[in-house]
Amino acid sequence: MRLDHWLPAVLIMCCGLAGAQESAPAWGDSQRGLRAGLSVADTPRMLGPLTSVPRLQRTIAEPWPAAMIHQATSYMLIAQNQRVWFTEKLPLQPRQDPANLTVDALLDYEPVDIGNRLAYPYQQGGAIAQGYPLLDEQATGRSVNEIVQLGTAILVWVVWLPGGSDGVLLRSNSLQVEIGPPLLSTLSEARRQEVTDGILNGFRQHAAAAQTAHAMATAIGSELADALTGLYASELPEHGRMWLANALIDIGGEKTIRLITDQLPSSRGGLAHVIAFHGPKAGDSSLDAAIAAAAMESDDPLLTAWALRGFSTFAGTIPASLLQHAMVHQEPRLRATAIDGIVLKPSDDARAQLLTLLKDDHPKVAGAAATALVKLNFDDEEIRRTMIQRLDLEDDEARERLTQALSDLTGRQLIHDAEASPEEQARLLDAWRNSLHK
Repeated sequence: MRLDHWLPAVLIMCCGLAGAQESAPAWGDSQRGLRAGLSVADTPRMLGPLTSVPRLQRTIAEPWPAAMIHQATSYMLIAQNQRVWFTEKLPLQPRQDPANLTVDALLDYEPVDIGNRLAYPYQQGGAIAQGYPLLDEQATGRSVNEIVQLGTAILVWVVWLPGGSDGVLLRSNSLQVEIGPPLLSTLSEARRQEVTDGILNGFRQHAAAAQTAHAMATAIGSELADALTGLYASELPEHGRMWLANALIDIGGEKTIRLITDQLPSSRGGLAHVIAFHGPKAGDSSLDAAIAAAAMESDDPLLTAWALRGFSTFAGTIPASLLQHAMVHQEPRLRATAIDGIVLKPSDDARAQLLTLLKDDHPKVAGAAATALVKLNFDDEEIRRTMIQRLDLEDDEARERLTQALSDLTGRQLIHDAEASPEEQARLLDAWRNSLHK
């Protein structure tokens, strides 16, 4: 029997839908009146126990096939990151005697920790004998703890019961589990140092390795704070230092945030941008003040833009001094970004601020201000008159946003169409301008 006769459905579930959050069914498909189910005990973690809880259920009103069940063999399929493994054969210890079970009862097995069990890569097109994949003579296994990584994995319990020509091959539900970070405190000193060194070394390598190191570091958290702050002073590639700064911000704590705050004034380029955007996540007033000061003092408009976005995204508000700075900045994209900050948390001055920006010379700024005024439900004669006057901007996007705003305020559906003829566009603009005199 070829393994890929029945495995493709598992591969689709494991490799194509591994990010889905829908709950999986409790049972696999029924075969000859039996079906298999799987759950896990506690939270699976890297380098820790991965305790599976298998069970069988009778699906027809006939006695349990006790003899077949006592001769059953089983293993686990594990899929993660587009790869699939199968474990060595797993022990099966029924908690009940199937000969004594009623037809509607469940047969529970003792939980099995597969963390230290050997696993082998699945080979497409491989054959199986008595329900188990045939191993190449050169195949070498690795422990499950060595192959599972942080993130989503799929487990499928496979059990084979002898009987008939091919026996009965059961697959459990495809169980989606989230593999958590290792608990360093539970590891031996040597293993703990190995994990720490591996994470630190990731920040020294290529960008993808640094990103993975960031994910691991932030998942483990404060246990790594001292090692990470020590690493910050060493020589690192730019991308590594950027991911490290992000990790320190994500982990938080007085020591890590003080380091980032102290280093910000001397940071440049991408590193400064990372701190400006991610820094507000920490919710630290000293770091917030340092970011706002750096954004206002820098001649790098991108630094200011990232700071504005960071405060908007993570803090829910932009410091008043930084917002005012952005409103009068020579870079129009920053003035437009300031409008997002005004909408995010309007002050008593919001109407006046947006009216000023509505009069901005740059069409993108004026158009964004018109949209924001409507979003905040500001409407009066001065606002409408100013919007109509701004239709003199020869920019299709600005005219579309201005006329859309006017239509929302007045109920008149007269919206600029960039694809309309010049004559039609002129008539629409005249209709708005003539409304000033009514």
